[in-house]
Amino acid sequence: MPYRTSIGLDVHARSVSACALDHLTGEIAQRSFSEPVPQDIVEWASGFEGPMRAVYESGPTGFSLARALNASGLECLVGATSKMLRPSDDRVKNDRRDAVLLARMLSTGNIPEVGIPDPEQEAAKDLVRMREASRAALTAAKLRLSHFLLRKGYSYEKGKKTWTGAYEDWLRHLVFDSELDRAVFDELLADVLAARDRKERLQKMVEEQARSARWSPMVSRLSCMKGVSSYTALAIAVEIGGFSRFPNARAFQSCVGLLTTENSTGAKVHTGGVTKTGNALVRKLLVEASWLYLRPRMLNPTIASDGVPAQVAEHARKGCMRLKKRAAHLQSGGKKGCVVVAAISRELAGWLWALATM
Repeated sequence: MPYRTSIGLDVHARSVSACALDHLTGEIAQRSFSEPVPQDIVEWASGFEGPMRAVYESGPTGFSLARALNASGLECLVGATSKMLRPSDDRVKNDRRDAVLLARMLSTGNIPEVGIPDPEQEAAKDLVRMREASRAALTAAKLRLSHFLLRKGYSYEKGKKTWTGAYEDWLRHLVFDSELDRAVFDELLADVLAARDRKERLQKMVEEQARSARWSPMVSRLSCMKGVSSYTALAIAVEIGGFSRFPNARAFQSCVGLLTTENSTGAKVHTGGVTKTGNALVRKLLVEASWLYLRPRMLNPTIASDGVPAQVAEHARKGCMRLKKRAAHLQSGGKKGCVVVAAISRELAGWLWALATM
């Protein structure tokens, strides 16, 4: 659809700088808003020739403004900040110039779009990220306690696992020289227990979401692959949104930063490690899931296929066997574990895309 007017919005928490560019006349109109009120922006935009559309960069302000503008009849896109093209010799940056740049890029079709999630998907995404943050907080709390114990000369028996029932009993029977050390230890242990309880509460909420009508079909499909738990499947589903927006598996692999870097010129071809761009959480979960394929004894031929079509379950079975053989082949060739995992993660992403789009 041809658009007559392109509107660039530089959005902040308490202000919006707007620029409207008419494609035919080249005329530019600018306006500043003291508050990001969607209705004010729509009323201002209604004074220009249509059809029109607007854009602003992704950031901490989220997607609420884009959803409100779309609901009001003004089509609004959200651009990926990391992929925006900016002049290398431009040394002057302010809100007004940013809005003009966005309007010009939108008029030429150079805006890399970000998928706008609906409120339910955004809420599920926030839950997944909160659960991931609770895991990191629990790990940090455990490290603080273990480092404190090492400084005080306490070390658990070699070869035994920590944070089991026996380990916690050992902790409660420790004796310290001063009351202050005991008070610090009690606080550190309380931090660990509180962080663990918080993670368990969030995990239960995640499992409930994974069984919900909205996410259960996709979670069931993705969970057919070995190493992909219900939490991993839900996290990938809510972070990605719709797999149909990727035309092929390679596009999905690129989105999560698992394609190899390349620096080639002429006849010289040089490739490096993975790009590590895009969604870091999905990439992390795929890497964690891929370690299972380096331990073939833990892989059994049974596929958890409850509630999924037969062809999806069969494709998942083929994928698991393919990844198992691929990992064994790379390991037999002397490849390092991290290299093998990177390769398996990339292929795993491709298989998940296939299962989601079948």
